Amino acid sequence: MKGVKVFGKLDYNLDNNHTITLRHSYTKGEQFDRFASGPNRINFSNNGIYFPSVTNSSALEIKSRIGQKMSNNLIVGFTRVRDNRDPLEQNFPYVTIDDGGRTNIITFGSEEFSTANKLEQDIFTLTDNFKLYRGNHTITLGTHNEYYDIVNAFIPQNFGSYRFRSISDFVNGVPAYEYRRSYSLVDELTGDKSNAVSALRAMQLGIYA
Repeated sequence: MKGVKVFGKLDYNLDNNHTITLRHSYTKGEQFDRFASGPNRINFSNNGIYFPSVTNSSALEIKSRIGQKMSNNLIVGFTRVRDNRDPLEQNFPYVTIDDGGRTNIITFGSEEFSTANKLEQDIFTLTDNFKLYRGNHTITLGTHNEYYDIVNAFIPQNFGSYRFRSISDFVNGVPAYEYRRSYSLVDELTGDKSNAVSALRAMQLGIYA
């Protein structure tokens, strides 16, 4: 796992009663997962997972003091998240070879559930808190609202998944006894570029006192 984190913040006093703050954070991470071999299993390195993730988050905050008995805090934020999951190497069918039954197996090729797998999220938030100061009491009237725009692609076994009964069958061209493949019904593209995605838009509104 490796990554980069960058954070920046700018504060500015508009006048004695108003301040404005602009902040932004950038995070990029890359994760490489390889499945270890064991006494009864041989995993080739090309059946691992490459998982990059990039997040950009920005916020604008305005603080206002209204006389001696009132104040307001407004925050507008936007977060953009791009998660992806791909095979480590070039696109290739996922192959499993039984060597002495299902207890001893050999696997190689693009990991089955990483062939078309991505998640894109855009999140907009708006929060406002208005405060009234009355003696020993503070009354807060506020609202918090979130809007989500999400796109998710997930097509497992997009390049095909083959299972052979033995090494001999595989070497000698005997057809696989088990075959699976998922594919798009809206286009002929494989991988993350396919339009076979789920799109979700949602809104959450809240007021409180």
